[in-house]
Amino acid sequence: MANTPASLNDFSLAVTMLERLTPDLRSRGIIPTPYAVAGALSGEEKEKFADTLTREIAEMLPAALLDERGTYLELSRLRHANTKDALDERAKLDLLCGSDWLRSFSRDMPKGYGFMSYPGFPFIESRALRIPNPGDFDRFLDLSFPVVYNLSGIGSDRKSIPGWLCFLQVQPSRLTSSVESTRRKVLQAAKLMEKLNAGLTGLGGLLAALTDKGKWLAEHSPTSVTTGHSYTVANILATLNSVLVRTSTSPSSIHMGIVGAAGSIGSGLSECCSRMDLASLTLFDKKDLTPLLRTLQEKAKTVISTGDFERDIPRMDVLLVATSSIGNLFRHDSLKPGVILIDDSQPKNISPALLKRRPDIVALEGGAVSVPPSIRPEYAPAMGGRLKEFSWHHIDNSFADTNDIPSCLAEVMIRTLSNETWDESALGQVTIGAVKKIQLKGLSAGFKHGEFQYSGIRRDI
Repeated sequence: MANTPASLNDFSLAVTMLERLTPDLRSRGIIPTPYAVAGALSGEEKEKFADTLTREIAEMLPAALLDERGTYLELSRLRHANTKDALDERAKLDLLCGSDWLRSFSRDMPKGYGFMSYPGFPFIESRALRIPNPGDFDRFLDLSFPVVYNLSGIGSDRKSIPGWLCFLQVQPSRLTSSVESTRRKVLQAAKLMEKLNAGLTGLGGLLAALTDKGKWLAEHSPTSVTTGHSYTVANILATLNSVLVRTSTSPSSIHMGIVGAAGSIGSGLSECCSRMDLASLTLFDKKDLTPLLRTLQEKAKTVISTGDFERDIPRMDVLLVATSSIGNLFRHDSLKPGVILIDDSQPKNISPALLKRRPDIVALEGGAVSVPPSIRPEYAPAMGGRLKEFSWHHIDNSFADTNDIPSCLAEVMIRTLSNETWDESALGQVTIGAVKKIQLKGLSAGFKHGEFQYSGIRRDI
């Protein structure tokens, strides 16, 4: 039965199946993940081994690649009420770790790129998340390994560049309250990306903020890292420019506010917007903005000030939102009629209830990027048992077009396609020079901001 763990003998035969089919898959440019091998089976072999490959071996693979057997076996004890099943897991894991296939899987992996975000559990079929004691779910997530999808469609037919999307098993609501735990998960994922030969790995969501703009991770991992923030700033500004052109609005008439101005993205936006001929620029953040304000005023082309959220938000014509806050930030009666909000926060800082009550508000996604026609992203499950068909919707990051991707992922692709070696602009504070540089590279590669949209729904302007 599909829900019954394979016998040790059948598990061994499934590993043999990996070793037998891998050379053929590699010759056709296919990464031989357990899911890919299962897809290549047919008839009786498919019926007998596909479930073992996609449920058991795919789930064990991250632990095997990282050689974290102890963690996986502790996780196994949480999952299995039957002691024999837990003991069998040890023997199966030892068998996988000792296989020639595991050694060749990492050794023969072509150079690619990686991207990590969260959470991972929404990508897993619900039946695979059941544990005997539901009260152990937090511990279950703490022990669980990331789920991974293979992203193809980048590069030429002769030399496809593999991408790896890695989703951490964390509760988004607990990210900021468990920073050390989150960092441990991030470091684990970075090591996994190294095993998959990712030349550069991007950080999604709040992972850059929780790793000191990526600098902490760079210090603790040999994997090259980019926050993706430079291209995110470029994409927000491109979206803003398109809105102004579409609405025939002159920048000089705009009172603009930046919410989250102390952050990496927010400070980058603040520097870029300070060079625009605006009516005014107001910076909002709970943190002290005095140093940033002094720096920006030296070269500013507009009047810049720090603002009080309650007092000054109501007079803003445009708000660029890039915070690490979770949930809605705005009251329905605190926003100017027809205000334009470009939101790059994840989770979003503008609630559906607010938009329903205030249909005059123009809310737009700041992080949606449209890939060039030459790229057709294809997502395939790679690691993690019983993974669903890929969709950004699983993590509440919906896009209006299937070829749209997050801007932080787009930066990794752009840098990879440009054969760019890592530089300091990939981490730390965003500068106007880094924004201009990555924006030009993106345009040259055919990337542009996505259609006007919010929460996966196209917006007419």
